[in-house]
Amino acid sequence: MTLAEPAIMKCPQCGTMMLERRLRSGNTLGVRRWSDGKVKAPMHPKVTPIIKCPECSSYFLSCSSNEVANTNDVPDKESMPYTRHLSFDELIEAKPYVYDGNELLWFIELWHNYNDMLLDRNKWVSFPHMEFFIDNANEILSLDVFKEKGLAGIILEAELNRELGHFDKCIQLLKKHRTDNQYKLIIEQIIDAAQRQNDIVLELK
Repeated sequence: MTLAEPAIMKCPQCGTMMLERRLRSGNTLGVRRWSDGKVKAPMHPKVTPIIKCPECSSYFLSCSSNEVANTNDVPDKESMPYTRHLSFDELIEAKPYVYDGNELLWFIELWHNYNDMLLDRNKWVSFPHMEFFIDNANEILSLDVFKEKGLAGIILEAELNRELGHFDKCIQLLKKHRTDNQYKLIIEQIIDAAQRQNDIVLELK
């Protein structure tokens, strides 16, 4: 893994600037993948797509429109804070700022964070957190946005249905794609879990 010069992101609300790590090169050595689409690669860390301003506590997207184009004239770059991944509660706060037009992006961040809490034995998922996740999972399913991502999106839609306990719906979405060469192993693992009525996110083999 080789780091590139960090990008500078600028809060559109108050103008506070912060650094965002960028990679010049990376690899997938030691990669781990989960059925909700989450990937952890130690040598290719993911950049958070949603940023919280440390000054005014507003939220904005990591995108070109919020990136400082000319960084040569920016003073005191060494003292700037770095962007970081958000907690579940911060993602709840972020929804009014970034949701419209970015519904799936925001929800996937929430989903991965929620599953991380479920898998972490040192964390307890509260009923309000569970209720918020379920309400927003049903909302994202009603928007029918997964299909915009092709078969990869259909697999995510099926997986979300499985995690909500809609096992028959999960199987129905996936069974006609079981012969797809690219996703066959993932599909079979999700279908198998649905048939066993397992609603916990899977680490894929």
